[in-house]
Amino acid sequence: MQLVEATLPDSKSRRARGKWFETTQGVIYVVDGSVQFCDDFDHWKNAFCRLLEISDEKARAFIEETARFAQEHFGQQLQRLSDDQKIACVAEATTRVLYGGARPSAKRIEPSWGTDLWGAPPDTVFAHSVSGHRERFVVGSKPRQFAWLIDADTGKPVRADSIKYDDAYFGSGGNAHYGMKHYVAQSDWRLEKARRLVRTVLENSGARQQHFLDHPKKTNVLDVGSGLGYFRKAFDELGYPHYGVDLSTYINRQCKEMFGFDAWDCDFAKLNEVVGGMKFDIITMWELIEHVEDAMAAVKQMTEFLEPGGILVARTPNLNALEFDILGDYYYSFKFEHVKYFSPQSYDYIMTAAGLQRIYVETSSHLFKGVLGPNYLYQAGQQLRGADILAIYGH
Repeated sequence: MQLVEATLPDSKSRRARGKWFETTQGVIYVVDGSVQFCDDFDHWKNAFCRLLEISDEKARAFIEETARFAQEHFGQQLQRLSDDQKIACVAEATTRVLYGGARPSAKRIEPSWGTDLWGAPPDTVFAHSVSGHRERFVVGSKPRQFAWLIDADTGKPVRADSIKYDDAYFGSGGNAHYGMKHYVAQSDWRLEKARRLVRTVLENSGARQQHFLDHPKKTNVLDVGSGLGYFRKAFDELGYPHYGVDLSTYINRQCKEMFGFDAWDCDFAKLNEVVGGMKFDIITMWELIEHVEDAMAAVKQMTEFLEPGGILVARTPNLNALEFDILGDYYYSFKFEHVKYFSPQSYDYIMTAAGLQRIYVETSSHLFKGVLGPNYLYQAGQQLRGADILAIYGH
């Protein structure tokens, strides 16, 4: 979807002068007695503020600017605008509050920036920084909807093996735009999210769906990049035998302490050394492939461990998301450790090249539900413009 170009109305347009309230409905912004924004407390804190990595005060300023722009440029209250006009307002608030008033100008493409999955050089600078941090930027192919991370100092792609998955990465704080902040402390909602996603996978798993649902004890699951074990716990509760592999010795110890699960302690590229002759009915890669240097090789390797009729599940940020159109550099999925970026289109390419066929794909968004509403975000998800891709592939 294209962002609407707003035009100035006549001088009678009014500026938003609103008030904030905290009620049983959540966090509410009201202008002239009309609700312009409403978000539940948990989403406001653990999604809107957390993902954008901004304070409560700055988040409120963001919403205020969104409403102010609606009256300045469209002459109406925010919630009376069309969806496209609301998106234009949120994009302008991004420019004013997050960028500080102006978005960066285009960079010249450099030959040192590497090539895409097809061996072609980049044609687009997707982000000139990572949320304002110019040590990294994102380039890639717009037609093919694939991108990768560049180190500004070297002018070269960031290597996956340069990222250290230690206690600092998984710790409670972590650096801005890097790491799994509050990964353990937020265990309640992270586990509930894992349960929801596991149910979605099982209910959309193709020809063997009924077998997977009816015979959990005969369905082996391998979680690649298993982390603390939230998804393994979700499968465990349903009775599925499950195994995990993660290259982080630190997080494997934490997984054992929290859930009692052992995990293979190695890079998944060496998985054949520990798995032996085992095969799996379901292999999952939750938020993993964006961390991988050679996604094509990784997927091909995973197919070697799939049982006939087995499925490969992968979840990753969507480069072709509505949120990227709005936020640009401040798209929260641009992070220092995400070395590659995909869309459903480029996802299909690497999966089919590995001999797999699409069984199911969905995208989902929620960040701007307080402005755009759930129906619009649902429609964006149906158009594969949601911020997160969940895809299932099989032979």
